[in-house]
Amino acid sequence: MERPASESERRLLTKHLRTDSNAATYADLIERGSLAMHVVTLPDPAALGQRETLFAILGRDDGARHAARLVSRPRFLVREAYAHSAASSGDEEAFSVLEGYVEDARRGRLREVFLTAVSDSAGTRLVDGNKRAIAIYEAAAAVFPLQLFELRPAVT
Repeated sequence: MERPASESERRLLTKHLRTDSNAATYADLIERGSLAMHVVTLPDPAALGQRETLFAILGRDDGARHAARLVSRPRFLVREAYAHSAASSGDEEAFSVLEGYVEDARRGRLREVFLTAVSDSAGTRLVDGNKRAIAIYEAAAAVFPLQLFELRPAVT
């Protein structure tokens, strides 16, 4: 199920995106009217698990796991990312952060559940909330149905 985002949701998301230097550009594009916001309801963990993450490579150097080689796609899906991250090496600090998110999700302590995806000519992928999405999926957190913001090119 999906619907256009309300004005208050648009303000809330743009404020949130500005807190992350990697996602702030999307806030600008929303405010300029270049991207339209939709709210997509994910009914269960399986629907979340099918979403594509931003992660093309997990780990570093010789311990890196590449999505193109392992799953024949440019990026890992939410349902694949934790296992491949655990099997990787070279970036144990990043995996430790992810484990912390999973533990927080299991205990119902995620501070926020914002998930933002972008749909464009390269497909649809999460651009904000990747670790939260993986944690929610891995913990089978009781947050479903879950709302995801999906950004698409605005139709003029």
